[in-house]
Amino acid sequence: KDHACLQKILHIVSVFFSYTYMLKKRTFTQSLQIAAGLAFCMLWRLSPVHPPNVEPVLATLMPFARRYGALTGFAFAVLNMVLYDAITSGITQWTAVTAVTYGLIGLASPLFMQGKYPLARYVGYAVVATLFFDAITGVVAGAVLFDMSWKTGLIGQIPFTINHLIGNTLLAVALSPLIDWLLWKTSKNQLQLSPMSSGNQSV
Repeated sequence: KDHACLQKILHIVSVFFSYTYMLKKRTFTQSLQIAAGLAFCMLWRLSPVHPPNVEPVLATLMPFARRYGALTGFAFAVLNMVLYDAITSGITQWTAVTAVTYGLIGLASPLFMQGKYPLARYVGYAVVATLFFDAITGVVAGAVLFDMSWKTGLIGQIPFTINHLIGNTLLAVALSPLIDWLLWKTSKNQLQLSPMSSGNQSV
């Protein structure tokens, strides 16, 4: 009972602080954008018909982090991991691993989004972030949490990572620019960035 109670408390706290960070200094329109982005990711991931290892979290996260900054990227990633596990498997130590790892990806995302050629940056960061996420959650976590040998973890991770790379790269090409445009279109009075322009509107 104590363990279950602690899980619920951690869930509530993480959701509260993550959402608070994302909505800090946001307009009502921008808050709706963030809520819609979270809902989109949840519905996709909970759908029984989506292809395996093809999930839109990273492709959705990058435009939000690019326009709204590192803290929003961190919070958006953490919320995605925590809410999904809360709905499906429950909050476990695995939730902490995936939430922190994806949170770091969201935190670093705006650093890669500054400058010219944003589409290339979306694709490049999708590759880097996927390799980092799979290395931590697959190889490192396997060895530390489940006593798996490093060699076994690395070999077993390769086919999963290949599929993960293909899915995230395709979504970075097809989905990230669309979300970027939608963010600009629905709040262009508040945002200084034109769609797919260089730079970063961080807070």
